[in-house]
Amino acid sequence: MSGFGGFCQTPWCECLCIANTPTPTRTPTPTPTRTPTPAPVPSCTLTLSWAPPVPPGNTINQGSSGTINASVSFSNGTVDRVNFSSSNTSVATVSPFSDPSSPYSTTVTGVGAGSSTIAASAYMGGVIRCSNSLAMTVRATSTPTIGPTNTPGGPTNTPTTRPSNTPVPPTNTPTTRPSNTPTPPPGLNCTVVLTPSTPSGGVPGLTSFLATVTDVVGGTVSRVNFNSSNISVATLTSSSKSSVPYTTTATHLAGGTTTVSAQVIMNSGISEVAVCSDSSILTITAPPPPTNTPGGPTNTPGAPTNTPRPTAVPPTATPTPGICSQPRPRDPPDWGCNRETGNWWINWQWPRVWDADGGRFVSEYQLQVDNEPSFSAPYVYNSWWQSSAFFQCSDGMCNYTTWGLTSNRTYYGRVRTRGVCTTSNWGYTGGLWNSCAWCTFNLLPANTVIELMTTDQLWATNIDKPTNIAIDRVNFSSSNTSIASVNPGSDGSSPYRTDVYGEGVSPPDATINASMVMEGRPICDDSSQVSVINPPPWFQVENGDVLSGGDVISQIAGGCPLNSPPCDPYLVKNTSGTPEEAAGIPSAGRGGNVSWGAGNGPSRPGWVVEGSDYGGDTYTYQFLRDKIPTSVSLASLGPTVTESNLLSGGTEYPSGSGYYYYQYSNPSDLTLTDGDASLNIGSRKVVVFVQGGSVKIDKNINLTDGTGLLLLITDGNITVDESVTEMEGLYFAQRDFLTTDVQGSDLTLLLRGSVVSQGTLVMDRDLPNNAITPAETFKFAPDLLMNFPASLGERHARFRELAP
Repeated sequence: MSGFGGFCQTPWCECLCIANTPTPTRTPTPTPTRTPTPAPVPSCTLTLSWAPPVPPGNTINQGSSGTINASVSFSNGTVDRVNFSSSNTSVATVSPFSDPSSPYSTTVTGVGAGSSTIAASAYMGGVIRCSNSLAMTVRATSTPTIGPTNTPGGPTNTPTTRPSNTPVPPTNTPTTRPSNTPTPPPGLNCTVVLTPSTPSGGVPGLTSFLATVTDVVGGTVSRVNFNSSNISVATLTSSSKSSVPYTTTATHLAGGTTTVSAQVIMNSGISEVAVCSDSSILTITAPPPPTNTPGGPTNTPGAPTNTPRPTAVPPTATPTPGICSQPRPRDPPDWGCNRETGNWWINWQWPRVWDADGGRFVSEYQLQVDNEPSFSAPYVYNSWWQSSAFFQCSDGMCNYTTWGLTSNRTYYGRVRTRGVCTTSNWGYTGGLWNSCAWCTFNLLPANTVIELMTTDQLWATNIDKPTNIAIDRVNFSSSNTSIASVNPGSDGSSPYRTDVYGEGVSPPDATINASMVMEGRPICDDSSQVSVINPPPWFQVENGDVLSGGDVISQIAGGCPLNSPPCDPYLVKNTSGTPEEAAGIPSAGRGGNVSWGAGNGPSRPGWVVEGSDYGGDTYTYQFLRDKIPTSVSLASLGPTVTESNLLSGGTEYPSGSGYYYYQYSNPSDLTLTDGDASLNIGSRKVVVFVQGGSVKIDKNINLTDGTGLLLLITDGNITVDESVTEMEGLYFAQRDFLTTDVQGSDLTLLLRGSVVSQGTLVMDRDLPNNAITPAETFKFAPDLLMNFPASLGERHARFRELAP
């Protein structure tokens, strides 16, 4: 603040006054707001091809292997890994399931005759960004057939055995147990052991399996998926378990071998990924065929010969068709997500069923899909009876894909058949659950600076997610609530926002975390860094006017309006219990402005004067000193003045008035100090003139309200020490009035009275917390003005005609 002003009333003034010398003001440096540029979305393309030698027609022999390479072109990111899968593991298997480094490849091994689709998906930032597939065929190994033998003497009609209605399963050659340590995706790892490792049994029979998961790193176990590679040999009661113990039971169906595998699906916090797996080889022995014991009567030689009796010929009976064999769906089936919509699909597969009564494969199937195992109508999907062509039955397999399934739900499938044979029992799959939820967003601003005890707003924006999966809410939290807190902690509607409140001054900074919840669990997150600073110091006037020849600037902190009370967010406030009009008026000179920072206004009434120069008399040291006649000799003071110096002696003028005058004339400074905490002048009325030097005040100054007075007049500066917290009196400085500081640990200063500065008023106090407390407060004291000595004032004559 610069200029001449104060708590002004005639003949003296009750105002905070300064001359027309411009004063530099402390203006906080604005913090630039940074608007982050949204990150480009990663993208890629993927191509699958055979490594040389390329098998003709994408066909390999049963028991042989080939390598498939995945070539990935990508932008705006890096490839985490490429995952491989086979749509029919009873035909072909892949190893490894995942390849984290380029060139990306997997080895395909032919297990049984048929067709399979090898799929590959590239992950970027934990999300599938591109995929492709390659159809291939496994050819069964041929066996020489022995031809018919011609018997001499003419052809012999040898009865031909009718083909058995039970298909003979292919003999699976046990393979070496795969390694338990596949290459995990970056950051995720686990170990799983499936026991027993090489079980065996007969038909009928059951074998229980236990998957033990250990060494889990980088995420949590979502579930363990189980699979039987040959469902004509054994099926599993459970295809997936989401809680320990991870168990399943194999039902023995026919002789042969099948590979029972356990695959651990882990949640990285962004997506679900298959990380580790193990398998066991189950060998099942078929029951021996029934033995026919020859029977019937035996003719004993020498026995009487019975004459045959006529035998009745029974009528020809029509054969009764049997029940069709129960379809055995693949469990679990193949599935996948639609990234754009968030829906998913399931490809239901089952081996074709042979109709023994019709001598061919059955002609019709019925597929039902539901989200409860009891299959209570209505169903999610019901195909009704459809032809085998509807289910694309070929190469020994049938399949059908249900699209648009809702994410985060469990689905069950069952299938039955009919032909010449009668309707079969239902063949079931276990429940299959999947989530297609994914998301990305930015928490903005990414970096922000707020003042202590103020708020700023953060919001989740640039949201990308599936169209059909809703956002439940966004949760907010602070890493350091002593620096910054958030409110609300959760927002369930768009726009997703929270207010950050500065609790303490940085360092350290606080990290505000935001987590987007979909389907009841956090799917993606982002964070923002928050720095909290101490606002600049400010001053306040109570009940008086502020007069300046230039600007009047007090940068009231933003925390004051938010914490009112106790803070009163006005440049000039009225004392509690007094009328609002008692607040006073701030006035800036020509070209000057009145500013109150983040406060609510200049005062509660809102009165303010700008652009008007002071039109009254300008007082000087000499003007006031000349009010004392030269014939009056004032008592002299030394350079150090204590309480006792001012409570005794002095020149009483006029005699008997009770006003005691002192004079200090020296180029060196005068210091007001004392041995205790303050100078207590009490009810004495003291006037001190200081000429040639400046004044330094080292102690608090106290007066008895209503009777005491200290009037300090100097032609130099008045400097208030940083240890002083309270002052009373009237202070006139021909030059500057200064309050000194100790950076960051200053004390508040309350000055009850008035200050007039013909030079500059420099308020240099800076508190550790400027948010709700002014560093300096100037309080108008009418009793001090009433005690102003009449000998230093001006006399004004008023003439008025009176009635006789």
